[in-house]
Amino acid sequence: MTLYEFNILSLEEKQATVWKDGLFLDNYITKDVKINCYAIKKFFAEVHYDAQHNTITNTTAFKSGHELDKYSNLGKDNWDKGDIALVIFMVVSTVLGLAFMR
Repeated sequence: MTLYEFNILSLEEKQATVWKDGLFLDNYITKDVKINCYAIKKFFAEVHYDAQHNTITNTTAFKSGHELDKYSNLGKDNWDKGDIALVIFMVVSTVLGLAFMR
């Protein structure tokens, strides 16, 4: 399924697709918002949840960009040594991978 095909589904069909094909990645929770992020093949899907009414209010999809920022620890004050080590590993792996691709 492509991002375009997902976006034209009804809310119920999007939910069924997320439950069937989605791989849970992370959640974003604030006082007013609860969102679960899933990977589906080559795009991401977010399931928006209204805890007060115990309902799913929306399901959105995207490929990249600022929508992913809320799942990142970048800019937050709660970094620990494991977070820093992971970022360093990812950067070094990417640079080495790009160097070997030349």
